[in-house]
Amino acid sequence: MIVSDVATRVRRQFGDDFGGRIVDGDIFRWINDAQREIAMENKLLQKNVTKALVAGTAKYALETDMLQLHSITRNGFLLQGYQLKEFQALNEDSDAQVTGEVTSFTVWAGQLWIWPYPPTGMATPGNIVIFYTRTPTDVTALGNTIDLPLIYHNRVVEYCLAMAMELDEDREGYSLKMQEFKVGVQSTKNESDDLSIDAYPGITVSPEDYDFGSLAVYW
Repeated sequence: MIVSDVATRVRRQFGDDFGGRIVDGDIFRWINDAQREIAMENKLLQKNVTKALVAGTAKYALETDMLQLHSITRNGFLLQGYQLKEFQALNEDSDAQVTGEVTSFTVWAGQLWIWPYPPTGMATPGNIVIFYTRTPTDVTALGNTIDLPLIYHNRVVEYCLAMAMELDEDREGYSLKMQEFKVGVQSTKNESDDLSIDAYPGITVSPEDYDFGSLAVYW
C-alpha cells in the first residue's frame, strides 16, 4: 500500500475527504510512528550483521539503522546481555581481569560495550554477530510505500485513524481505535507466526532465554 492509499482511507473514514483537517504531514508522521511501533512489537524487519572485533577494544559503534537489539552471538554462542550497572559490576568482580573470550555486553549512548575484550596484540580476535530489528524507512511523500509486510498495512491505517481522532479531541474514539490497532497487531503477529511455523520449522532463541530482554535503541 502506498501512502496516498492510506491518506485516502483515513480521510474518508474520518469524514475529511478534502483534507481540511488532516494534512499530508500528519499522515506521514503517523505512518512513521506506526511503522516503528509495529516493527518493535512484532520484531519485524529482522537483520543480522557480522562485526569484527578489534584487539584491545571494548567499545563498538552500533548499526545506524538499528531500532531494537535482540541478541549477540560469538562463535555460535549467545552472549549475556546486562543493564549498565550490572555490566560495570563485572569489572569489579573480576579481579581486574578485563581481557579474554567475550561473554557479555551492554549498550550505552549508542555504543556496544563487550566484556571481556580481546587482549592487545591478539592477531585474530574474530567476530560477533548482531541480530536486530532495523528502523523502517520513513515515508516522506504520497507515492512512498509502507516499509512493512503487506499483512500489516491495514494496521497502519487503524493507527492513523486513532491519531486523527486524537487530533479531533475525540478521546473515546481514539481509545477504541487504538485498542483495535493493538489487538490487530497482536492477531496479525499470531497469524504470521503460524505461517512461519508451518513453512519454516526450526529453533528460535528468545531474549528471555538469557534473562536480558530486547534493548530498544533510540537515536
